[in-house]
Amino acid sequence: MLFLLEKQWQYLSAIAVPLFVSSLLVFDYAQTDTSFSRQSGLYYKASMLWIEAIQLKHIRQKIRTDMTTKKFKEEFRKKTKSIANIMIEAMFSDYVLYKNGKRIGVLFDNKLLLVSTENLKKLLPDAPEETSFDWGYYKLAHIEGLENIGLLEQAINVTYNDLYFQQELVADISAMIESYATYTDIMAKIYNHHLTFLRFCYEKKLLKKQPIDKLGRIIRMYYTNNDLTENGIKTVNHLYEKWLTYNDKNDDKSDARAVDIKTLEKYYTKILAE
Repeated sequence: MLFLLEKQWQYLSAIAVPLFVSSLLVFDYAQTDTSFSRQSGLYYKASMLWIEAIQLKHIRQKIRTDMTTKKFKEEFRKKTKSIANIMIEAMFSDYVLYKNGKRIGVLFDNKLLLVSTENLKKLLPDAPEETSFDWGYYKLAHIEGLENIGLLEQAINVTYNDLYFQQELVADISAMIESYATYTDIMAKIYNHHLTFLRFCYEKKLLKKQPIDKLGRIIRMYYTNNDLTENGIKTVNHLYEKWLTYNDKNDDKSDARAVDIKTLEKYYTKILAE
């Protein structure tokens, strides 16, 4: 973009400057002599080109000054390499910051701007609100002191959690069952080992609401972090992963594994001890 502005600036300057200067010399005479009317119209257009050239010059200068350098981006990347699933994506002369594929902020004009959230304000109450970058309905906070790696990591995680964590998917049982729509025996086994898992989680107070009705049927087939208790947030994802792996076989022992509470209890105890 900067290259195109340079070329456009050079072109407009070469044409507009001499024509604009000439227009100043003949403007008064053109007012009284109609033979100059067509020429004065040309000079007027030249003056408009000159104004456009001036505007382009200012834009070009702004682009040169208001940008995030590759050096700043690389230094930031090194400081955040320990944070899981961080991604930095170029956007014109700056960069968008993602965690788990979700936007949480930008690197703008060699500054880190994070979406201002309730807990970020509590963590960094003195972080100034940034007004030089417009991101729709989001307000952005300028995060200073990037040399404090621990605080930087905390700020990024707090922002992500406030924005997205509660909506993160834990289990979509319907989608899993539907993927085996032509294999009714596998569909039944998936349902049964989820029935065992959900009942176990509720009994251990890992789920906020009862997932099984009085007839022993699963009430809800879709769960997010918002459905988990505080202890559930710490344990359910890991426990669910182990349980799915354990039941990822289709053999003559599948029915027994689907209701194997002892193994589920063993996994849970081990996770608590970690």
